[in-house]
Amino acid sequence: MGISNEPIEVIENFIEDQGITFPVLKDNAGVYGSYNIPGGQSPFPRDYIIDKNGILHLAKTEYDPGTMINIIESLLGIDASSVNDLNLLAPETIQLHPNYPNPFNPATTLQFTLPKSEKISLDIVNLAGSVVATIYENTYFVAGSYSVEWNGQTNHGQKLPTGHYIIRLRSHQSLTSRKLLILK
Repeated sequence: MGISNEPIEVIENFIEDQGITFPVLKDNAGVYGSYNIPGGQSPFPRDYIIDKNGILHLAKTEYDPGTMINIIESLLGIDASSVNDLNLLAPETIQLHPNYPNPFNPATTLQFTLPKSEKISLDIVNLAGSVVATIYENTYFVAGSYSVEWNGQTNHGQKLPTGHYIIRLRSHQSLTSRKLLILK
């Protein structure tokens, strides 16, 4: 799916010129402007291709119409020879995406992607290295993308003070982390 802030006529011409059969939508709600930072990276992946069985075949932050068209054609059986191996597009290790909003108060959304089914732990750690909140502990997930809202509270329901913390995502074979900031 594509989202554009271009006028409808430009979108229609693009669809006609490219022969694209997937939806290209006019962005009346301001999504494109909110998530596309000129000269920078978007805080969220913008390009997804999910097949009818719910299997993710593409998740990228940069716009790559050639790859998207090849994958869609392959999934539709139009030109399967144009894609060597769809599995090459899937992440090979667990991914922890930036939380949003960041900084935050009172809550933020944590997102992660798992390339395979496995048990994970998702914790919030203070700068001294102590776990202050456990979101998931040794919990089994099937491969895919997930998001969870965290309310900025400890395991005992106490609100954490303003400051920097670390989101830590662990599996049996992998560890990744990101910084977050609570503002009061």
